[in-house]
Amino acid sequence: MHNLEFHFRNAKQQDRASQKALYEMFAGKMLAVAKSYTGNLHDAEDVLLNAFYKCFTK
Repeated sequence: MHNLEFHFRNAKQQDRASQKALYEMFAGKMLAVAKSYTGNLHDAEDVLLNAFYKCFTK
């Protein structure tokens, strides 16, 4: 858990390595959930990118 908190804290500070680590940890599962809601891959990818954008900028 400590490593996860480290990456979240640093990702908000625009640390690219932490952003990449979080993306690699969560993107697959998040994409699957988004696809189950949207019904298609294109929209699910948009949802995924918007979610990460919000996480990394707010």
